[in-house]
Amino acid sequence: MKKYIWIVVALLAIGLITWKLTEKPKAVEEVPVVTQNELPLHQDSAGQASSTPVTNTERDSAWAVLQKYLGYAKANDVKGLATLSYQLSDSCKNYSASADDRKDCDAKMQSVYKMGSQFKKSDYGYTWSDSKQIILSTAFYRSDPASDVAGYLHGIIFFVKDAGAIKVLSFNPVRGIFLPKSATTTPAEIEQKLIAAVKDADQDGMEDQVENCIRVDTACTKTDPTKRDTNGNGFWDGVEALFYK
Repeated sequence: MKKYIWIVVALLAIGLITWKLTEKPKAVEEVPVVTQNELPLHQDSAGQASSTPVTNTERDSAWAVLQKYLGYAKANDVKGLATLSYQLSDSCKNYSASADDRKDCDAKMQSVYKMGSQFKKSDYGYTWSDSKQIILSTAFYRSDPASDVAGYLHGIIFFVKDAGAIKVLSFNPVRGIFLPKSATTTPAEIEQKLIAAVKDADQDGMEDQVENCIRVDTACTKTDPTKRDTNGNGFWDGVEALFYK
């Protein structure tokens, strides 16, 4: 597990949870690194009985919600933000209760706006949806090939349909994995490991190795990487993992 460096940059699990912002690699090769067939997350949803690809209209609606959400964040309008967010952090829930909570929530909203305002709709061409959730994703891109690590990264946005309304759950513009290069590991072997590490066979927003508790250093509950909704409650495993407990 120590040989994997798991990248979760700016995890905005949009209840505006506490998260650590780290810098995106400066040199990246912003092109798909493997074919769609090799990365099930980036296939269409043919054969998946539980969902269909998001229609252009629904994708447009989800993107419009995100933009309005970011506008509320920019204005530090926590009441507006709450109408479009599936969950809020404690400091944002207690915005009017104390100066400390207000300061903390305002800082989070500005960070959310700063990161989210860099998104480009055209980049998020991979989309899935059903009656309870929507996932938008970019293609994977490769980290700097000249560096000491090899990695695949992508952006991903999660929405929940709450009583028919689309609400923002989480977004992560730089999600993926790095593996250290080694004189004893060939490029082909690293490539094979990276493909396995980012594979999401059931297209639920959670990588198979995470569902199998591989590369997880803390307590982990396994879910079924062949089923989007392991517990049958209607929410995909990768979506439900972002809910506050």
